[in-house]
Amino acid sequence: MADALTFSHPHLSSRHLECEVLVAGGGVSGVCCALSAARNGARVILCQDRPVLGGNASSEIRMHVVGANSMRPCADLELEARETGIVEEIRLENAVRNAQRSPSMFDQILYEKCVAEPNLTLMLNTMVAGVAKAGRRITAVQALRLSTEGMKIGSATVFQASSI
Repeated sequence: MADALTFSHPHLSSRHLECEVLVAGGGVSGVCCALSAARNGARVILCQDRPVLGGNASSEIRMHVVGANSMRPCADLELEARETGIVEEIRLENAVRNAQRSPSMFDQILYEKCVAEPNLTLMLNTMVAGVAKAGRRITAVQALRLSTEGMKIGSATVFQASSI
């Protein structure tokens, strides 16, 4: 695919979106990447192929976010090894708002964090299905939301595929 103009389908409505950062994957790492970029002023699109955010930590899979938190007792005056930054922000909010540890509430917290960011466009149930490249550089992506028969073309300065 030479450029974004080659993305077309006769039965899908098409819309072109532009951003500075496009994140493919709404797991915890993708959400943190998108939030960080948006909070630092970048226009961000976050594409998640599922109806909820969180990846393995979502209500669909139900794995806990552990990261660098070793859960081992520390010596006196020694700090516990643990994640900080946006991951810690999410974990602390989850601890306050979700005492019952409901996986669905964790989904909601991630969703609310994303929709609260004015620079972040969240696209749930939207899979990245193709890319346009100039040489080895990605210049645009094709994102499909089959539930609404919509196709979106996203061009960005930076593309980030979050890991599973």
